[in-house]
Amino acid sequence: MTKLTMQDEISHIWREEKVTLILVTHDLEEAIFLAGRVLVLPRKSAVAPT
Repeated sequence: MTKLTMQDEISHIWREEKVTLILVTHDLEEAIFLAGRVLVLPRKSAVAPT
């Protein structure tokens, strides 16, 4: 329940204050729910480039 409450609060702040927010999450559903834009970063390669 805490996660849902936090998501609602973040959404409320964003709508009311009209500020830019940067949210880092590992939950794709959360990103889609809260974001106007979602950036997916590639996984870091286990092998160092030569």
